[in-house]
Amino acid sequence: MVRYSGISRYTDQLLRAFARIDTSNEYVLYGLDGGIQGRVPTTNAKDFGPRFSRDARRVPQIHKLDRGMLLGKSANLDLFHGTNYWAPLIRNFPSVLTIHDLTVHLLPENHPRTRRLAHALLPVHCRSAKRIIADSLNTKRDLQRHYKIPPERIDVIHLAAGDEFHPVSREEDLQPVRQRYGLPDDFMFFVGAIEPRKNIPLLVRALYWLRRDGLTLPLVIAGNGKEEYVASLHRLVEHLNLELGKDVIILGNVANVDLPALYSLCELFVYPSQYEGFGLPPLEALACGTPVVVPNNSSFGEIYTGCATFASLDSPQTLAEAISKALAPSSATNELVDRGMKLAHSRSWDDTAAETLDVYRRAGGRRPLSSTRRLPAAHVPSGPRSA
Repeated sequence: MVRYSGISRYTDQLLRAFARIDTSNEYVLYGLDGGIQGRVPTTNAKDFGPRFSRDARRVPQIHKLDRGMLLGKSANLDLFHGTNYWAPLIRNFPSVLTIHDLTVHLLPENHPRTRRLAHALLPVHCRSAKRIIADSLNTKRDLQRHYKIPPERIDVIHLAAGDEFHPVSREEDLQPVRQRYGLPDDFMFFVGAIEPRKNIPLLVRALYWLRRDGLTLPLVIAGNGKEEYVASLHRLVEHLNLELGKDVIILGNVANVDLPALYSLCELFVYPSQYEGFGLPPLEALACGTPVVVPNNSSFGEIYTGCATFASLDSPQTLAEAISKALAPSSATNELVDRGMKLAHSRSWDDTAAETLDVYRRAGGRRPLSSTRRLPAAHVPSGPRSA
C-alpha cells in the first residue's frame, strides 16, 4: 500500500515524462537510500530508461555533507535540479530549484522541528539557484514577498493529473476497490497527508453539522499520518458522537493504482487545506469527473476558479454549507464538473516536463543542451512531505 508524498509524485512523474520526451540528456537520480527506492513505485533508475542512472552511495553522512558540496560521481554534472527545496551551495554547475510552497515559513507550527531546521537555509538556497520553479503564481508571489527573490528568476510551471486519472465507470473495476477498503455505497472523500495543515479536524466538525442538518453521507479519509495525530482524530470523532468506521472511515495509506476508482466512487472530494502551493489531489479528482470543494485561500483560486466549489474555513458551519451546496443536484454543479474535467485533461506531465526542460536551457550549463549532458541530479525526497 503506497501513497507517496506530493514531492515524490512530482519527481517521479517528471522523470517519467523526461524519459518520454527527452532523447538526448542523461539523468543522475540523487537522494538518500529511502528516497526513490522507498517512496516511488520503481526500484531501479534504469526502469526510466538507459539514460537514467542513480547515485549509488549508501552512507548517510556523505549525503549530509552534500548539502554543502556535492561529492562523488554526481559532482560531474552540467545542471542540478533540486526538486525538494535544496541544492548544494558549493558547486561548479548551475542549479534549478523547485519551490512547492513556503508553508514552513508561513505556518511553522504545522511542521516538525526537523523540517523547520532543514528549511532554515532555504532563502540562501533560493538566492543561490540560477532559476527557481514555482508550482503556482501564488508561490512566486510568496518568494518575492518573503525572500525578496527577483520575479524574473522565477518560472511558474503548473502540475498535472496523470493519464491514469479518468472516470472509472465499469462495476467490475469499481467493486474490487469498494470491497478492498470496505467502503459504503456513497461517501465523501479526502486523500492526502494526515497532518495539521490539511485541516481534517475542521472537516470532521463540518460532518457533525451536516449530521445535524440530516445529511448522513459518511466521510472517508485516506493517507498517512503520525500515530498520535491520527489518535487525536479518533478522539474527536468520539467526542462529537460520530461513529468511527461508519460516519468517519480512516483507511490509512491506499494503493496509488486504486485512486482513480476511489475518486470515481465518491460523491464529493473535499480538500480543506490551510495552504497549498498547488494542491494536486483536487485536480486528480476533477480528472475523474468528481465534484470538488476547495478552500478560498493560497493557490486554489488561481488553479480551480470555475471548476470547484469554494469554501470559507472560518468555521465548521461555513465548510458544511459549501459541502451541501456542492452535493445539491443542479446545472451549476454539473457545469463545474464539466469544466473541471476539461481543466484536468488540458494539461499533461509531458507539458510540465517540456516547460521544465526550457527552464534548464535558460539556466545554462557547462555544455549546450544540443550535446549529451549529465542533467540533472534530481534530488529524490528522502523524507515525507505533504501531498
